[in-house]
Amino acid sequence: MRRYLIYILLALVSLWCCGGADKGDFAAELLKQQPYIETLHFSNTTFSKQTDGIWLVDNNRKALSGRLEAWWTMLHNLHVRPLYLDDASFSAIEQHLKDSGVHVVAQDKKGKLLVDFYLQHFSNIGTIALVDNATYLLDLAYENVDIMDYWSTGANDWQDMTVLAFQPAEIQAVGVDHYADSLASFRLIRESKEQWKLFDGKEQEQNNVNEELIDRYSTYFQSVKVEKILSPDDELLSFVTDKNLQYTIKLLTGGRPHHLHIYGLPLSGKTGYDTDKCLVYIVETQETAIASWVSFDLLLKNLKDFVDKK
Repeated sequence: MRRYLIYILLALVSLWCCGGADKGDFAAELLKQQPYIETLHFSNTTFSKQTDGIWLVDNNRKALSGRLEAWWTMLHNLHVRPLYLDDASFSAIEQHLKDSGVHVVAQDKKGKLLVDFYLQHFSNIGTIALVDNATYLLDLAYENVDIMDYWSTGANDWQDMTVLAFQPAEIQAVGVDHYADSLASFRLIRESKEQWKLFDGKEQEQNNVNEELIDRYSTYFQSVKVEKILSPDDELLSFVTDKNLQYTIKLLTGGRPHHLHIYGLPLSGKTGYDTDKCLVYIVETQETAIASWVSFDLLLKNLKDFVDKK
């Protein structure tokens, strides 16, 4: 009922003018302040700029650089025009924006407020922003898209979902534990640039190692991604148990360990596991993610895969 009331009030709105940017043009202000912005908030999602220029989402994962670049580009093309409302309409819109709109805040490295506004899309009306107690209508003249797609408050929409990104030369050791078949477990240790040692799950060194296959295997860690980081209250976390643990991937690069525990995702109301999706626990960041098995198939090799059968 409240939404319909807003639409009725909007029907009484006086015509908005199509003038140029004024003090409410937050897009121009964001672009002006870009060199000084160290922190951005899209409601509960926070972007923080690091000393190396990389942005982190919620002080955790790297932000997708391509998506951030698209956001800045969008600001260059965003039209911001005053929307003049009568008092009743303004009050209704203002309250709706503050209750459920995206609250955008930009700060410098000292925490000084640089930009502060709300925006939200209204069906059959358009995207409206509230800036300094005034309303503005937004549009991208060259695109037929929902402007709010650029202002997502979902952290997963902005995060780089890469969990392993290492060049072959960086890998000092790698191993995989197979919990359903311990004989398949293995560990590889780099002895030199072109030489590896292979051990089974009981730390017994293996002979007749196929160095070519190992070198190829070391190339599979350059871009390993998950699909979504689960929130702490996600029901899927109940499946992260020893019973469902199927593999552990252990990697050593630059003296730093990287561990991934991979869990089967039980089928609802059936026996067995999902053959498409799995759960991945990232030990170093203490995150749990849902992922596709396809992303890990090449990593989950068997000890026998590296032994030359000649």
